[in-house]
Amino acid sequence: MAERDGVNAANLRAILAADERAMTPAAALGFRFAQAVVGRRLAEADTLRGEVLQRWGRRALVSLALTIASSTVFPNVKYALGHGHACTQIRVAGGNAPLAHRELHV
Repeated sequence: MAERDGVNAANLRAILAADERAMTPAAALGFRFAQAVVGRRLAEADTLRGEVLQRWGRRALVSLALTIASSTVFPNVKYALGHGHACTQIRVAGGNAPLAHRELHV
């Protein structure tokens, strides 16, 4: 879906691989903010929230917050219904993209 919306393939690969150095500054900010929120690193999230607000405003913060929250709904519903399978292969721009696997303890 991100590709269809025009997100650069190299940026998508960097996000999937959790390679912040290869992300655009905007993607890295969103990525770090999401990781801090999900990981309950509150002080870091507070700092990054300020950067998000300064850079994009309140509407973007609300959009990020809803996206972060909803990103756990679909996998949990799949697992609960017995249809959950680990992501082992994701295709970006017609090729396989490396996927960083991280356990998040919430």
